[in-house]
Amino acid sequence: CTQAQMFFSLMQSLLEGSVASAKILPADHLECYSVFAAAWAFGGTLLRESRQAFHDSLAQLSAYLPNESSDVTIFDYKVTPDADWELWEDVATDREHDNIDRTGFRLVNTRVTVCA
Repeated sequence: CTQAQMFFSLMQSLLEGSVASAKILPADHLECYSVFAAAWAFGGTLLRESRQAFHDSLAQLSAYLPNESSDVTIFDYKVTPDADWELWEDVATDREHDNIDRTGFRLVNTRVTVCA
C-alpha cells in the first residue's frame, strides 16, 4: 500500500459517516481530517524522535493541529467526527485477551505499542 493510497483510505474512512448521511462538512472539518490522514499516511512510520519535526512541518501548513503541549504531537491524538482532537490515552481502554497464541507472536499492549 503506498502512502497516497493510505491517505485516501484514511480519508474515505473518516468521511464515511457524512457521505452515508449526505451531510456536507464545514471546511475546518475537512482540513482536520486531511491533516490527520496525512500525518498517519506520510508520517506514521517515523520513529518517535522524528515525529516532532514532522508535526512542526504540518503546523506550518495548517492551523488546525492540536497544540496543547510541546511534549505531544498529532500522533498522540485522534480526530473525532466533530473534528475535535482527543488524546489517544484518554480514549484507549484496557482490553481483556484470551491469551490464545494464534500467530506465534505475543503482543503486549502498552502505551507505546497502542499509541506509538
